[in-house]
Amino acid sequence: METICYLLLSLIVGIAIVATFVSNKKPPQRFVAEEVARSVNVIEANHLPFNVKASGFGSANPSTTWTAVSNVKGHVIYRHEDLESGSILPKGTLLLETDPGFYELALAEADVDIAGIDAEMAQSKQEQANVTALLELEQQRLDLAEIELERSRVLVSSGAISQTVFDTLLRSTL
Repeated sequence: METICYLLLSLIVGIAIVATFVSNKKPPQRFVAEEVARSVNVIEANHLPFNVKASGFGSANPSTTWTAVSNVKGHVIYRHEDLESGSILPKGTLLLETDPGFYELALAEADVDIAGIDAEMAQSKQEQANVTALLELEQQRLDLAEIELERSRVLVSSGAISQTVFDTLLRSTL
């Protein structure tokens, strides 16, 4: 029991210390970021073709390299003659062209799929129209059966037809 009292007392003292620290904490200091304006001189550079040539001693490694991995189907049918490792080509130059046969086949298959879906939609619309017409016919049949049932009710009350015939008409109406 004494151990529990010490444990509770130390827990209460710990909570009081944490509460004191939390209530007395200072907010962080805020600094306003200032941009320093720098003056620059601008000159116009003319576009000139140039050949890259480097000479030196020792080994040289490029700072960045780029490796391309093909993720397309089909065979390459055109390759630019200057496409070599380290060559610089102008923007917009056609580098490679793949055989369009695979893509044309996929496009034709997609067109066939679309035509099939369009046919299914037309069939569904026709089925909907048929069901609507059938529902209207069945509603008319029900209305006629209810009118006949009312006539039979009058005839049963007057004794012109038997209760069994009326029950049969009632069953067929339901």
